[in-house]
Amino acid sequence: MLRIAAYNSILVGLGIAPEMEALTPFAEGFSHGRITAINSSAFAGANFHAELTAFAARQSDPEQASLADYADFLAPSLYSPSGLAEYGTFDNIDGFRSNTNTSDDLRGIGGDFLTLENPPAGIAEQRIPNRGLAIEIDEDQERDGQWQRRAVTHLQGILLRNRIRRAVAILAGIASTASKTWNGTSGENPDSDIRLQMDTAAATLGFRPNRVAYDPLAMSYRKTSFEAQTTAGGFAGAQRDIAALSNYLGAEVREIKARYATSASARTPLLGSGKVVIFPGAAVESREDISAVKTFYKNCEGGTRQRVLVRQVGDKRWRVVVEGYDQCAAVSTLGVRIITITGP
Repeated sequence: MLRIAAYNSILVGLGIAPEMEALTPFAEGFSHGRITAINSSAFAGANFHAELTAFAARQSDPEQASLADYADFLAPSLYSPSGLAEYGTFDNIDGFRSNTNTSDDLRGIGGDFLTLENPPAGIAEQRIPNRGLAIEIDEDQERDGQWQRRAVTHLQGILLRNRIRRAVAILAGIASTASKTWNGTSGENPDSDIRLQMDTAAATLGFRPNRVAYDPLAMSYRKTSFEAQTTAGGFAGAQRDIAALSNYLGAEVREIKARYATSASARTPLLGSGKVVIFPGAAVESREDISAVKTFYKNCEGGTRQRVLVRQVGDKRWRVVVEGYDQCAAVSTLGVRIITITGP
């Protein structure tokens, strides 16, 4: 109690007039408006505490949960139980064929119909490779029960970013290119520009491609351009969200927001900076599949697409592995266009 009196004297010296109960031993408990004295060593001994470093973790990617969707959007997945990516390559002319002489479909009495060739598809075959990454964890680095989950999530994110980058590289290799400027100049209409590019692609594909991917910078330039317009078209364009834009273009639209690290201080958009990618794609297994790029995969032992292996490799060290089998490939070269957007 002498200590309590001393503390009260200090408060008085500071111009604070405590009541008798204003400073009480910790054992009496806390109450609103009460200043309480605590013995720090006794508190630390009776309560769990840990160094801040025990909770230090890698900064998580806010787009982590969307990476798988982005990957399947750009290169739809196709299961191959054999472990071989076998696929037909078509020029898709059969879907749009018409006789050179439009009277060739006439049959004379006693005759047969004109017989057309059924050209075989070119068959491409690739072995689906085993892919995976590993990380080793020291028990003294990870002191809670979530270290395995964090390690697996970290590795899955890297593998998915790699898969997206492979798909983007293949699309870039087969695409026709164009460039547009969306800097707010009067009369600009970014959505019309993309629709016209889809019409250009239809001249070789036979129909408008059904998927369009924007990187965040291209999407920002699009919004900036519309917001600078003082026309009805500008006002309408500025109000279009992703769903409305999909309806306007007659295609699925994604803004691929995820990035990957190219240095300690640089994060590059996975789709490429200022890019809009137009392409055909569908999550189906069919001879009539319209996709330009597919991701072929087989399941791991146990029947899952990915498998996690955890084993102890030292006295206090653990190795976490995430593995799978997939191969990205171009199955058609038609109808893919990449537009590079220049902004203000």
